Amino acid sequence: MGVMTSAGRVHADEWASGANRFERPGEALFAARMDGRLIGACGLNIDPYTPAPGVGRVRHLYVLADYRRLGVGRRLVERVLDTARGRFERLRLSTQNPAAAQLYEQLGFERRIGAADHTHLMEIC
Repeated sequence: MGVMTSAGRVHADEWASGANRFERPGEALFAARMDGRLIGACGLNIDPYTPAPGVGRVRHLYVLADYRRLGVGRRLVERVLDTARGRFERLRLSTQNPAAAQLYEQLGFERRIGAADHTHLMEIC
C-alpha cells in the first residue's frame, strides 16, 4: 500500500496496542476505498489534549499520494464533520502540512496561532 511514514507507524502502533481504537462515545474512523483498495483514512477522537468536555479532534487524515487532489481528503473530513455534529461542540486538529491546512480552512476551520496543542479550530454548536 505504499510507504508508511514514521507517523503512520506510530498510529498503527496505537491501533495495535489498543491505545486508540476510535471506539469511545462520539469517536469514529473512516476509510476511503477505490476498486477495493484502501486509499485514505481519517478519524474523530475525543480530544486527548484537553480536559474540557465537548471537544473532538480530527485525527490521522491520510490519502495515498496517487489519489490526492481528487477530493478524497475533503470527503473524509466532511464525514468526520457530519459525525461530530451533535456529539461535540468544537473540533481541533494539528497539521504542519500547508495543503492540509488549506483544505481544513476551506472546510471552515480557523487557524490558531500560538496554541500549544492545535493549529486549527472549528466551533460546531
